[in-house]
Order: sequence, then C-alpha cells, then structure tokens
Amino acid sequence: LPKIYLQDKEMMILAVEKTPHAFQYISEELRNDREIVMIAINKLPTQLEYVSKELQNDREIVMCAISIMPIALQYASNELRNDLEIVER
Repeated sequence: LPKIYLQDKEMMILAVEKTPHAFQYISEELRNDREIVMIAINKLPTQLEYVSKELQNDREIVMCAISIMPIALQYASNELRNDLEIVER
C-alpha cells in the first residue's frame, strides 16, 4: 500500500479489522493509537509485538492481549512482564 494509506486512520481500521496482520505495516503514529491497537489485539493478540513501546507498557492493552493469548506476554514491556499481577493471570 502507498505510505499515505498507512497513515490514514479510518483506512487502517478497516484493514486491521479485515486482516489483523496489516497492523504491523501501519505508521508509527497509528501504532500508538489506542483504538486501532485494541482492534488489532482483539483480533490477533501477538500484534502486541508491533504496538508502540508506550502501549506495550499499558496494563489494559497487555491484559487484553494475554487474556486471549497468554504467549503475547513476550511482547509486553519488561516492567509488565515482571509484574506478578499480570504474570499470574
């Protein structure tokens, strides 16, 4: 896709809803967009790997991902990977 589409939030929401793997190609700015991140994580939790560092440290997002697919924990921040409340779930 042309770069301009990778920065278009509405276009990327549609793409990620249809093909969750599309998330890994979106712009850095949109990798920090909570709405798109939650769509991607709910569809394919391992997309946490491509989420911004800030949101990889977001408890709600990480809990959502690991509640669906515990192996997604490997993509959370070091801080959350070492958080007993999260690890024990």
